[in-house]
Amino acid sequence: MPPVKGKAQTVAQYFRRDEVRAELSRPLTSSLVPKAPTVSNVTLSPDAALVEQATDEPYLFTLNGSGFNNGGFLVLEPYTPAGDKKLQKDLKTQQNAAAAAAGGG
Repeated sequence: MPPVKGKAQTVAQYFRRDEVRAELSRPLTSSLVPKAPTVSNVTLSPDAALVEQATDEPYLFTLNGSGFNNGGFLVLEPYTPAGDKKLQKDLKTQQNAAAAAAGGG
């Protein structure tokens, strides 16, 4: 799902294996058309209904750093407009901090 122009990518899809077991048991080429649609014609694709059905519950993904073993962890939350707004604000804060650090101040 591409972001709105000018916004950071904040939405991704998460699937539980048991919820898509039937789809995983057959080749992708038997489920979807061979050529991926463009952003401008994605809703016209013959695959649109199948993709919509499979992705009806959106989630927000964020990657957080960890002090433990210098790793990171993925946070998955149900999508809400308020959560997206907060994530956009946090991303902007991080971008500004990175720009300030790169500029030496």
